[in-house]
Amino acid sequence: MRRFGGGLTASYFVLALIIWALCAIVPNAVGLREFGFDAWVGMATVWSGMFIWPIFFLPLIMLALYRPFQILLEATLNSDRLRDALTYASPIIFGTVFCDTHDRL
Repeated sequence: MRRFGGGLTASYFVLALIIWALCAIVPNAVGLREFGFDAWVGMATVWSGMFIWPIFFLPLIMLALYRPFQILLEATLNSDRLRDALTYASPIIFGTVFCDTHDRL
């Protein structure tokens, strides 16, 4: 059985940091630059749930999802049959399709 060690862990945390920066830091930096401090603080206050959520909770969510993601990835790559691999990978596949479809609506 193939297990993933430190390389997957390090890659996951680097990817999680990049995702956090793209979801939490970049929108606020762009909004501050685009609208100015006073206007952006007003908009961020009105839409606080949308701007505050990724800053505080996304790192915790990414940390909580690490172990389940690792288990799914190991089960998928260690399966002997394609059908089993697709079964193990189905949460990742359907989650990706659902997120993509949800964003387009």
